[in-house]
Amino acid sequence: MASLSEEEKKALKKKLKSTLGNPELLRWVREIARADEELRAQKSEILRQAQEEIRALPDPYAEHKRRAREGWRAFEDTMERIFNPPRLPIYDELEANLREAHRKAETEGPLVFFPTPPDATWDDVCIRFKDGHTVSIKVKSRTGVYTYADMGMADKRSGKPNLQWELLGTFAEERGILDWSSTHADRRNQKRREYLAAILRRFFDIEGDPFRLTRDRKGWEARFLILPDE
Repeated sequence: MASLSEEEKKALKKKLKSTLGNPELLRWVREIARADEELRAQKSEILRQAQEEIRALPDPYAEHKRRAREGWRAFEDTMERIFNPPRLPIYDELEANLREAHRKAETEGPLVFFPTPPDATWDDVCIRFKDGHTVSIKVKSRTGVYTYADMGMADKRSGKPNLQWELLGTFAEERGILDWSSTHADRRNQKRREYLAAILRRFFDIEGDPFRLTRDRKGWEARFLILPDE
């Protein structure tokens, strides 16, 4: 493209100057700008109104959300009742019995202690009655013969075997299981068993309850092997 001559440049500048200075053209440009601003304002107003109308519409999932919130609250209440149940009076009674059992085991505990291997459990314990006053005990490779007095089950007043020794003998006669089918069944055995468990834990130095509920939860079963005199 050929470059403009100086005269052509001057003529073009003059023409542009006269065009931009035209009042009619300026008025037309201002009207276009004003119309554009009005259109923008109208657009913003329309969008605002549309948003308000949308927010005013009913939520089609409102009922589902309400039911979900109620269901979640019910679930939380159920979990609270399961994992934080109200404390029943029987719990206080059981705790009191256990504290009394531990206290009695401390004050009337064994005179001697069995040399239990450190890794032994109740499953490793075997108690066999030799006579009414003596038992033979084996825990893994350790053995020994002990009297009821050695094991801390002598009556402090008479020196004779106490109720816990008698209960241990009953478990031996019943081959380790005592339930309501036994002729020795007695509601008082519950507390006696707690005392006996505390004494055995101290004598053998083994953690955990040496007794557990039977499968039908209607009696108690020794977690160790216990046999009568034969």
